[in-house]
Amino acid sequence: MAHLCLLHLALLHLLQLCCPTGFIDLPASVDILESTRPRSVVVEFRIQSAKPDPIVQIVSLTPDSRVFETPIVSRVNASNIFTVQIILNDSLDYETVGLHSLRLALVAGGDRVERTFHVQVIDVNEPPQFLFSIVAIQPDTAKGQFNIDGRGGVMSSQSFDYQNGPRVQNISVFENGGAGDLVASVRANTTTLDVQYTFVKSYPPYTIGREDGIITTAFNLDLESDRSLEHRVLLVRAFSVSEGRRGTATVTVNVLDVNEHAPFCVPSVFVLTVPETTEIGKSLGTVMCGDIDVSNQNVLLTLHDNDASLYHFRLQNSQLQVNGSLDYDTAIIASNSFQYEASILATDTGTPPLTTVIPIMITVTPVNEHDPWFVGPFEIVVPENARWGSVVGTVKAEDGDWRFDALRYSIPGGDALFSINPVGGELYLKGSLDFEEREMYSLSVQAVDFDQDADLTVQRTGFAAITIRVQNLNDNPPVCDPVSYESTIFSTRSAGLPILNLSCTDRDGKLLTATITNG
Repeated sequence: MAHLCLLHLALLHLLQLCCPTGFIDLPASVDILESTRPRSVVVEFRIQSAKPDPIVQIVSLTPDSRVFETPIVSRVNASNIFTVQIILNDSLDYETVGLHSLRLALVAGGDRVERTFHVQVIDVNEPPQFLFSIVAIQPDTAKGQFNIDGRGGVMSSQSFDYQNGPRVQNISVFENGGAGDLVASVRANTTTLDVQYTFVKSYPPYTIGREDGIITTAFNLDLESDRSLEHRVLLVRAFSVSEGRRGTATVTVNVLDVNEHAPFCVPSVFVLTVPETTEIGKSLGTVMCGDIDVSNQNVLLTLHDNDASLYHFRLQNSQLQVNGSLDYDTAIIASNSFQYEASILATDTGTPPLTTVIPIMITVTPVNEHDPWFVGPFEIVVPENARWGSVVGTVKAEDGDWRFDALRYSIPGGDALFSINPVGGELYLKGSLDFEEREMYSLSVQAVDFDQDADLTVQRTGFAAITIRVQNLNDNPPVCDPVSYESTIFSTRSAGLPILNLSCTDRDGKLLTATITNG
């Protein structure tokens, strides 16, 4: 039964080694329309875990919000494979947030793996909403005469009189109101019913009602397509056949820009691979942004960092520059596939301001910067009766380059009495030791790193001098010379006189004593 338990534990350990916990096909980013309804699936991907109950968490969301639900993890038929769904929890608004960055954590037992991915919100052309008000009017005597409705239509509370009343109207309307959008209403000061209105000449962007004098747009006014629409003076003629009178009014139409376009930038995303030794101040590229809106052409660029990339980049005159070491040799960067992530926010000066997000994904490659160093022990004590093939000690080295344990050990030139495990650093005895023949050995060992540079031929070496002291054991019996004595004495010999002297030595250097065991 004990053997079965050991076999089960071994198989479980092997399964965990063969099936490491991790993300399988999580994309770097996904696109989603801002009109997508809540409870829709944003992304579905797979994970792998030897544990039966893995958990996927959203550990951070930039900007902070509750727009996504807790990820749903489901097992599939394949062994150790699970599907994960991230569900939309709230409505999206491209004009408010164009890019969401999620940091996911996969937790399975004692294992934890983190990964970042982005949700790019795609703009949907929605009907513009405006709050209209009259901010200025000429001449001042016309104040109070005009009012404006919710669609931007300007109405007059009084009729126009060519001879006595003001002949000028200054009208402001917003672009993109569509064909038929109300611009102004012209009324002649008369009681007759046969007054008709017409433009003095053709104004293609506008039409006027022949009987009611209402001026509307003939087509959608888009300043970005035709800047000449921004300012237009319309001459309106009113005439009465029955009275034989006519008059002309001047209507000045100013088309106001609507902030409808977010800035456009080149490049739209920074995806670069650079060595970790890239110097501070190095330019990674220049971002050029513009805005096709007529009145919002100034674009402000700001850099948005996450925790891992904080202070590693900077913007200098529209240049993305390295601001701090792009270190490859950290656990947090290794967990993110050695990628630094940030974003540039390009914001225009419109009301409300619109923002375009430029993702930054900088992958760093390793550079072998550090020599391995030994951390000891540098002196090893070995009993002289150690057996051949036994481990007499273990040396250990470390390295400042990731992975920190990618080392191979060796004894330069080899050694007749000792050998070393190239992976673990264990020292093995290849012969026998004798304290009485030699008390100390000096051994030179080296550690060579590997897989720590984009160029696999670049390796670094560290050395250490190891002292092996042989521990003395009492493994040799005393030796006497001669090994036997024979002497004849007279019975009348006085007591206390020497009969013989023993001459004995010990190779172990121990203090000798002599006793009479029989006789």
